[in-house]
Amino acid sequence: MSAPAPAIACDASLDSARLDATDGSDRVLSYADAFDRDIDFVPDVHAVACVSEATARRFGVVPLSLDRAVGILCVAVLCVPDLPTHDHLRRELPEALQLTWQIVPAGVIARRLDSCYGAGPALQQLASACGSGLVDSPPIVALIDALLIDAVSRRASDIHIGPSGAGIRVRYRVDGVLDDIVSLPRCHLEAVTVRLKVLAGADIAETRRPQDGQFDVTLNGCRLDFRFSCFPLSEGENIVLRVIERRDTALDLAALAQPTPLQRKLRALVTRPDGLIVVCGPTGSGKTTTLYALLGELDATALNIMALEDPVEHSMPGICQASIDPARGLDFASGVRSLLRQDPDVLLIGEIRDADSCAMALRAALTGHLVLTTVHASDAVSAIGRLCELGAEPGVLADVLSAVVAQRLLRMCCVVCRGRTLASPCPHCRGKGLRGRRAVLEVLEPGNRFATGIRRGVGRSELTRLAAEQGHECMGIAADRLVRDGITTGAERLRIMDAQAGNTKPQDTANEAPGSLQPQGGRSA
Repeated sequence: MSAPAPAIACDASLDSARLDATDGSDRVLSYADAFDRDIDFVPDVHAVACVSEATARRFGVVPLSLDRAVGILCVAVLCVPDLPTHDHLRRELPEALQLTWQIVPAGVIARRLDSCYGAGPALQQLASACGSGLVDSPPIVALIDALLIDAVSRRASDIHIGPSGAGIRVRYRVDGVLDDIVSLPRCHLEAVTVRLKVLAGADIAETRRPQDGQFDVTLNGCRLDFRFSCFPLSEGENIVLRVIERRDTALDLAALAQPTPLQRKLRALVTRPDGLIVVCGPTGSGKTTTLYALLGELDATALNIMALEDPVEHSMPGICQASIDPARGLDFASGVRSLLRQDPDVLLIGEIRDADSCAMALRAALTGHLVLTTVHASDAVSAIGRLCELGAEPGVLADVLSAVVAQRLLRMCCVVCRGRTLASPCPHCRGKGLRGRRAVLEVLEPGNRFATGIRRGVGRSELTRLAAEQGHECMGIAADRLVRDGITTGAERLRIMDAQAGNTKPQDTANEAPGSLQPQGGRSA
C-alpha cells in the first residue's frame, strides 16, 4: 500500500476534522488508490483478529493493518465514522490501541470484507432475500453477481454449482483444490440454473442434454470471462463455470518464476527457426500458460504466429488465434492442414489428441516451422511413448523433436502465516497455510544418444537411463529444491508428484517389452 497522505485528526465528537499530523487522537487517512487497485489484497492476520466479523459487516469496516509497536490499528471505512460506530469499535479493542480510519469507495468495502472473512454469510443473506426466485428478479441477479465476484476475489479457477440433498452445493476450485463454500436453499436451483443459462446463451428449455457456452460480465468495474458447462443429473442440472483470466499484457518466461538457467534454456528453444516443442502434464497443470509464455518471447511483428486452440482462452496481441469447431469440420488435423497454407512461421497446436493431429504436427515441423503443442503424459520420457502410441514414426520424431517440457503446479506456502497455527485462521490463505501455485518444470532436450534411442524404439526405462546420462534433471529434483527453500511443503510435493514424476531413479520396468515405443497402429507422418 502506498504511503498515506497527511493524517486528519478527529475530535471526540467526530463532527469536525482538522489537519493535524501530530495529534494523538484517532485519525482519518485519505483514500489510497493502491488499496482499490490491488487485486491480490493481503489481509493482516493480526488486524483481522482485532475486529469480529459481525462488527465488521454491521458497520462496514475493514481491518487493514496493526502496528503493534506503536499500538495503531488501521481500518477502512466508507466515510468518517459516526459516534456509535466509533464507540462500538472502541469497546472491542484494548483501551491503549489507537484507531486510524482510511476512507475508501463503496465497492471496495464489500470485496475486502469477503477477502478478510469470506463471503458465505453474505451469499446466504442474498439467497434468503430471493423470495419467489424469479429468474430476472433483482435478488437472483444480485445473488449470481455476488457469487461470481466472490469466486474471482478468492482466485477460483472453477465454480461448481449443483444439487445436493435439500440444498444447492457451491464449491470453488482454488489452487487446484475444491472447497465447499456455501449451501443455498434448494428452492432456488431452477432460478440459478436458468439465470446462468441466459448469461451463457444456452437453451433454457433443454434440461436433459449437456450444454456449453461462454459469457462475459462487468462486475465492480472489472470485465470477467466465464466458460459455462451444464450436465443433467438425476437430482437436477450440475453447472461448472471456468473463470477465464483476462490479461492486459502478454505473458513471458519471467512470469513463470523459474530459475534463470531454465529460462535461458527455454528462450533458446523457442527462438529456433523450426522444430517441435511438446509441453506435457495432466489436466490443469498449466500447460497452456507455459505455451503462452513461450510465445511471449517471440517478436509477433516479425513473425507470422498462428494458434489453433480448444478453445481460445486468452487473446494475445499480434497472434492469429482460432478455435476448433468439430461441428463445422474444423478439428486440429484439418485446421493445421489449412494453417500451413497461411505462410506461418510459428504454429501453436492446442493438443495432439489423435493420429491425424499427431501426423500434421510432425509434418509442420518437418517442413521448417516451429511447432508448439501439448500432450497428456506424466513426464517428459512418457510423452515420447505417448506420441508413438498416437502414430508418430520414431525416426521422424527423433529428427524434429527439439524438447519436451513436463510440468506440475505446486501450492506455495502462505507468505503471511507460513503455515503456522495462529489464534484465528489466516485470512490470506484462509487457514490452509498454502496460497498460490508455482510451476515445477523439467526440460528434456534429446542428445545424440537419446535421439538414437527414440529411432530404435527402445523402452521407457532405457530412455530414462539415457536421459540421466545426458544430465537430465527430473521434476522431483526441482520440487525437492522448492521444499528445501521453504517455498512449498513436503506434503504438497507428495500430493502432486506421482511415482513417475517424483522419483529421481528410473521406474522399475523390467517386464517392459524392448519395442514398446513402436507405433501401435494409426497413421504415421
